Amino acid sequence: MTIFHKITNSAKLVILLIIPTYAKVSMYLFKINNKANRC
Repeated sequence: MTIFHKITNSAKLVILLIIPTYAKVSMYLFKINNKANRC
């Protein structure tokens, strides 16, 4: 159980780190696409 608990905790940390970076990247790409469409 302790190993499984460690795995779930590390997975939660990874998810918490990935979600904000993914959101930033998607917003950045969205802005670039908008600029490209305007040109």
